[in-house]
Amino acid sequence: MQKDESIVRNNAIDIMKIIASFFVVGVHAGLLEEISPQIAYLINSVFGRMAVPFFACVTGYFLTNHERKNNNAWKRNIKSLLKYYVIFSVIYLAWDFINHNFQDMSFVDFSITIIKRFFIYGMYYHLWFFPCMIVAVTVLHFCIKWKKEKLLWFFSAILYVFGVFTYTWYGVIQGRSWIIDRLMESFDFIYIRRFITAILPFVLLGNYISEREIKKKRTTSIVEKSQCIALFLAIILNGVEIEVATCLGMINGMTGSFSLIFVIYFLFLTLLNHPLDKTGAYKIGKYCRNASVMIYGLHPIILEAIKKRTAFSGTVLWIITIILICVITYIIDKGLRNQSKIRGINKL
Repeated sequence: MQKDESIVRNNAIDIMKIIASFFVVGVHAGLLEEISPQIAYLINSVFGRMAVPFFACVTGYFLTNHERKNNNAWKRNIKSLLKYYVIFSVIYLAWDFINHNFQDMSFVDFSITIIKRFFIYGMYYHLWFFPCMIVAVTVLHFCIKWKKEKLLWFFSAILYVFGVFTYTWYGVIQGRSWIIDRLMESFDFIYIRRFITAILPFVLLGNYISEREIKKKRTTSIVEKSQCIALFLAIILNGVEIEVATCLGMINGMTGSFSLIFVIYFLFLTLLNHPLDKTGAYKIGKYCRNASVMIYGLHPIILEAIKKRTAFSGTVLWIITIILICVITYIIDKGLRNQSKIRGINKL
């Protein structure tokens, strides 16, 4: 069983997922800000903003692969997303109650707030990712089913360009259209532009990479080296683009930049070319896959709980939060393995 799964899974991608989750925690913890604001800006505002698009690309890639074999793969994906989303939502709903965040609300206002949060905004500030991903998975499924991927690639590219002009390059279009100015003032548009900039285009990028993989022949070592060089140049270009936009006063958030899509594209190709498919890497990959979800889901509550009782710097908070959640994940994984062994013995 493990051998088969290790062939299907790409352990390098799973390991990169936990690294991406570390960057997410860094954004919210203020990693390195007390040591060097310049380095902190580079790590958190440039590298940190690559994490969610990478997660979306991973989902688009694997969902496309599975959809070719099973039309119900998207339902399993949504069930998995919903499982984590419901668990995290309950945890953060309880956390809001503990912090008395609903005490001045009427029952009607409370009910409307919970419904809107769960289906649109996310039950907590970072959980917007889950409803957005559920919508993106549904869109991709029907796109594959109706064979409209190319049309959606084109449409999402237009949305992505629009999204970049409302984030990193907002200064270019600011004040030029009252419609866009009104949109930027809308609370709902915050979540719409996250979806059209950080989620849908990268889910479709994963779909594109999967489709391209079928048609191409085996990658040569020369092509692999070229892709690594392209990745390195794309990362530099992305940093430069954000720095230039910041210096020019264009920035209204950094969730999307023109060069980011090339970073994720070449990063994904590099990981596909180096899957770390040896037997020993499977266990590491599986743990990293599970830990990345736990880190993404639980880090705000850990950060806030520690902040309430200590005056630790952002970097120390980042270290403690990651260690705590990694340990929690290890304990849960070990408990689940033991339960599986017990069930196996009982069946015998």
